[in-house]
This record gives sequence, C-alpha cells and structure tokens, in this order.
Amino acid sequence: MPWCPKCRYEYRPEIQCCPNCGTALEAEPPPPPPKVAGWRVEEKTARGFSGFKADFTAGLHIACRAARITFRARKLLLFVILLVTLYLLGCVVSTRAYLARNPQLLQHLLLHPPEQASVAERWLAGIHRRHPLDYLIQGFDSPLAKAADVSPPWLGALTSPLMMQQQRLWGREVKWDFQSIYWIFLFPLWQSVIVLIIDTLIVVGLLGWLFALASGTRPKRYREYLKNHYTSVLAITLLAYICFWIVFSLPPQVAELFRPLFDYYGYEGRLESLQRIFQFIAFDLFSAWLFPLALLLLAPAPFAIVARNLGAWGGVKTGARILWQRRWAFLALFFIYRVIYEVIQVAQLSLPSTRYLLLRADPASLLLWPVYLAFALLGLWLAMAFMLLIMPAREPAPHET
Repeated sequence: MPWCPKCRYEYRPEIQCCPNCGTALEAEPPPPPPKVAGWRVEEKTARGFSGFKADFTAGLHIACRAARITFRARKLLLFVILLVTLYLLGCVVSTRAYLARNPQLLQHLLLHPPEQASVAERWLAGIHRRHPLDYLIQGFDSPLAKAADVSPPWLGALTSPLMMQQQRLWGREVKWDFQSIYWIFLFPLWQSVIVLIIDTLIVVGLLGWLFALASGTRPKRYREYLKNHYTSVLAITLLAYICFWIVFSLPPQVAELFRPLFDYYGYEGRLESLQRIFQFIAFDLFSAWLFPLALLLLAPAPFAIVARNLGAWGGVKTGARILWQRRWAFLALFFIYRVIYEVIQVAQLSLPSTRYLLLRADPASLLLWPVYLAFALLGLWLAMAFMLLIMPAREPAPHET
C-alpha cells in the first residue's frame, strides 16, 4: 500500500499522488515522527529546533573566535587603552572646569556627601530607572560606543561657557526670539552633531581595523577607509541621532512654545493635557519601544558597509537581513554579552558614585579607569563578533589555520 511521506497517510494501490499535498506516494511507510523529551513533534518543528541549536552553537563559536582574534591584536588594544585614558582625563578636566565656575557646588558636595546604598539596591535602582527593553540592549545596539566615545568630555570642557548660558536662559522667563531658540533648540543639536562627526572618524578606523583582522588581510591606509566608508557610516549615525532628537527631545520643548498662547487665553489645563500627549509620544512610545528596536536594526549596518563595501542604504538592508537570518547566533552573543556586562556593572557599583569621585578629584577616581577599560574591551569584542557574522563566506584566515 502506498504512503504519503509528508501527510503520513496510507492510500489505495491505484492512487499515485497524495490528494492533500500533491506529493508522489512511496511504497514504504515514512519513518516515525521525531520525539523531544518523549513528546511527538512535527518534522518542521524538529528541523527548526535543530536549526536553532546549530545556529546558537555557531554564535558561541563566533564569540570564542572574536575573543581570540581581538585580544591577540596588541596595537588595537593599546589604541583602545589610549582612548579610554583620554576619555577619563577629559572627564576630569571638564569637571574641574565646571567646578571652577561653580565653587559652591564643590563645597556643598564636600559637606553633604551622597549616601551610598548597597550594591544590590543600586543595581536594582539602575534597572528600574530604564525601560526593560532599553536596559537589556544597552550597549548591544552600538558595540563600538564605549571604545570610541572619546570626544564628549573634551568638547564639554570647550563649550562649558556656552552650556552655562543655555542654563541661564532656562532659569528665567524665556523671550522667544531667535537667540533663545538657538540656545535652547539648535545649540544642543549642533553640539551633539560635532561629537558624532569626531567619533565617527574613530569608528570608521576601528571598523576597517577589525575587518582586516577578521579577514586576515593587511589593513588599508586610514584615509582609504575614510574615503570609502566615512560618509555612509556618518549618515546612519546622524539618522539615528536626528530621529532621536526630533521625537524624543523636541516634543516637550515644542509644548513649551504654546505656553504664552495658553497663558494669554487662560487655558492652563489644556497646556497640561498637551504636555502629557507629547510626553507619551516622546517617552512612553518612542523612547521605550520604537527607538531601541530601531537602533538594534541599525547596529549591523556599519559592519556591512565596511565588510561588503556597501553604501548607507545597502548596509542597512544587508545588516537587517543578516540580523534576521542569524538571529539565534545574535541571541547567543547577546546572552554572553549580558552576563559579562552585568559583572562589570556590579564592579562599577561597588565603587563610590562616578560623579562624586570626579567632582572631588579623589585619587580613588583612578579606579574608574579599569572599569571604563573593561566596558571598552567588551564593546570591542562584540564589534569583532558582529564583523564575523556580517562577513561573507570565505576561506579561513591564515592565523586561524
């Protein structure tokens, strides 16, 4: 009696094809369905489970390869150590410059040091301050951020007088002329854009360096990476930041623009309703859910741009497609990343607060250096793992054989 290999039904001898699925019948019955923990499962489910297991294992293998390649690159590690050192020095310099203009803040801090809760309480407070999704993918959506974010403290030291002028504007009744609009809306935008432009110079060089290490090839000259990839990587970075600024930062500020009009007509209650609407859009909807997911989709794009020589849009499409195709490998990397990240986070929480150490210029602030370095090396390892996932199939590199 013929059998259908898909439907597992037995038919009369004169029937040649399965009336349900159209598959040609076979003389022998199909093998028994697979079982997991004694339970019968469909073949498609069993294939999906085996595929998940294989891809997850491949993600663990990539994590080991990324660590092995990254931590053998002495010049790369020395460069990242230099960036972290500059970052810490920049934080100290900018903080001291701020205190020089606000001496009463340091006196208050010395007289009233912050109370330190237990490590467990501070760890739980850190979780509660953030939305769960935003907390989970913290740093995973931008692997090179900790290794390349060297310019903000120095830029803050250079622009601190301008930032103080902005704070003075907020402290009084704002007259909505061009000057006020510039300091309140445009100054934070262009200042952050300058930071992104400087950081992207470092990121593109690191991406080219990681690609050369992952492929076992000789690195190109730095200016070639800038010429080929800088515009595309910067476009993606600016897109993410401008979208964040428009939807997250702008709505509450725009609501303030209506205050003179609502005050004039006596609609204070309606102004509060309008502010709540803008707050829901900016914080509850966009910042909590949409923006973290969008950043996660954009995370593989710079690696696709450099590894596959693509433009900005091609990098976004390719990165998102590979992220979906190799989602279980990404999940394996994410699991390892979160465990290591929490260990470093607990080590940081065991120290006094970062702000307190920097404001006091306490010698204990030197203990922040290994913590910052650990975060930077974690991001560097994750970036190498992203590069290995994005790279097209190739022969093994010479140092891997």
